[in-house]
Amino acid sequence: MQEKLGEREKEKLEEAKRDPFLDRSFYEETVSYVTDELQRRKTEKSYLEVQWQLNYDFLEGRQYSMADFANSETIEWDRFEEGQERSVHNEIAPIIETRRAKQRQLNTFMSVISSTAENDDIKNAEITTQVLQNTYNKLSFTAKLEHAINLSETLGTVLLKNVWDNNGGELVGEDASGSLLYEGEILCDVISPFEFFPDDLSKQTLEEQFSVIHAKVYSRDELFLLYGIEISGSTNSVYRLGTVNHTTGNYDYGTKQIISLSKDELKDSAVLIEYYERPSRFYPEGRFIVVCEDKLLEYKRELPYRNDANGKRKFPFVKIDCISRVNSFFGLSVIERLIPIQQEYNAVHNRINEYLKMTTIGIPLIEDGSLLEEDELEVVGFMPGAPIRYERGSTPPRFMETPTLPATFINKLQELKQDFIVVSGVSEISRNSTTPGALTSGVGIQLLQQQDDTRMSLSGKNILEALKQCGTQWLYLYKEFATTARVVRYTGMSYPICRKWTKDNLTSFDIVVADDSNMYSNTALTRELAGTLFAQGFFNGSRFERLSYLSLLRNGDINKAFQEEFLDIKNAEKENYMFQEENEIPKVRAEDDHELHLKQHNILRKSDWYRDILCKTNNSLAEQFDAHCEEHQKYLTVPKESEEQHEGTI
Repeated sequence: MQEKLGEREKEKLEEAKRDPFLDRSFYEETVSYVTDELQRRKTEKSYLEVQWQLNYDFLEGRQYSMADFANSETIEWDRFEEGQERSVHNEIAPIIETRRAKQRQLNTFMSVISSTAENDDIKNAEITTQVLQNTYNKLSFTAKLEHAINLSETLGTVLLKNVWDNNGGELVGEDASGSLLYEGEILCDVISPFEFFPDDLSKQTLEEQFSVIHAKVYSRDELFLLYGIEISGSTNSVYRLGTVNHTTGNYDYGTKQIISLSKDELKDSAVLIEYYERPSRFYPEGRFIVVCEDKLLEYKRELPYRNDANGKRKFPFVKIDCISRVNSFFGLSVIERLIPIQQEYNAVHNRINEYLKMTTIGIPLIEDGSLLEEDELEVVGFMPGAPIRYERGSTPPRFMETPTLPATFINKLQELKQDFIVVSGVSEISRNSTTPGALTSGVGIQLLQQQDDTRMSLSGKNILEALKQCGTQWLYLYKEFATTARVVRYTGMSYPICRKWTKDNLTSFDIVVADDSNMYSNTALTRELAGTLFAQGFFNGSRFERLSYLSLLRNGDINKAFQEEFLDIKNAEKENYMFQEENEIPKVRAEDDHELHLKQHNILRKSDWYRDILCKTNNSLAEQFDAHCEEHQKYLTVPKESEEQHEGTI
């Protein structure tokens, strides 16, 4: 056994050294391995794709569909009897729309915690936070996140792919051949689960997968224009939205066109396959292989990016689950749980509709042979106001008496509506802005809203955790590829300012997003919190402390309300910067806000750089700066009347 293991290890070591572009047999083996792996994973995942199609059908109102796992498609089942009512009363669509709207209210603000309490680290953390926010805006990530939430809520899982684009960002010059050079920028793509193939469906996280495949169908022109790849082209299956005939209502209603997600054939196309393999004994940096048709386009003995801690490499993907499944890579959509309830809800509603039709139209009772114009009446029926001629002495036609609709039907509908609420986590107050009839208490209504938030918090937490992972990968990509100085624009608590940064400023990767207490942004609750803090005396401290509290609330434009204070903070930080970089002692001006200036200067004076380096190497310069701070302190000993009045207005 040991000998066999040793031989196998030698074979793998030799294989790891082979170059497919120099070894034709290894070239063909690599292409065959990747294409075979894709086919295997497609087959294993086919039952999930049918379920995803069914989810979409029910969302769009095609609710008489069923899964045909043998042919990997959804089909429509026929009526059990002629004249059977089969209307659609779609409760799933408003539930999912409400969930999407709620998830879009997530507090997606990302901030970075400094690695130490040192002034430089705090400043770097502030810069890093702004880098994240700038990247978020440049990527139009709000729209991407909305698209991801839609896919996650419908299909159960969506993935985000974070890569580096060498042709993105600002133009920096030209190379020797005259080609344009750009500083490079991050790209983030939303990946449908139809395009993603993990190695093992029973492993729940990306980190557990040994390898993953991202496979996407492109037309011949797309591959040439985007990647410069020339292909022969073939016909490939893709999932697309299209229209299908859907029979609804009674047989008199006929059919209508409805949107459905189904397989379509794309001619003159090819599948671009990206194979990612995590680091292992034989490939310490992992592997990255790109195959298209029978061509090996790229082969690297390392994953593309150092996007993990300590310079390690990992998959450039982030997964978002609507509801995580145990021992399953792909998550669960709420729609999948709602389908049985929706089917029963439609059935009960249709039985009620049939009863109403029977009551309003009626069922005539006619004595055999009593009508004089029986053939004509069978065609046109009993027209309102039209005379009915029948044989003398026979029983006149009459309508059959219909029993009262049993209360069981109405009770069953109410039970099913409650089941919708329990399973989806969306109550009437969230979906319809209505409250149960017996509930009038404001506290009770607030408790219902909190319960909705609690039920949907599992999906919300998955989204925020994915956002945190994306932010971390963005920072590591900048750390690896941002070789030139860049500009970041401050927008948060502070003031409008631009500052250069380099990858050396990225010293902390500890990203914080919203927690349970402020997961969903709510303007009314934020204002209520501000009022509570004010009543409890949180704003009775210095103006600097009050500005800090207000900035943490992140509600409204406080820059306008406190423009003068922010200008003083900006000027004080600029004085600190000029002192550190150019040894320039600033001049105290009478119009300065001396409290805010002194606060900023003291932050610098308490740093290790000031105490352990400057005071020992250039003590005279430190004494000059101390004298500058003492001059500010002298102004504070004689408060101005205008300052006292301003204190009372904040």
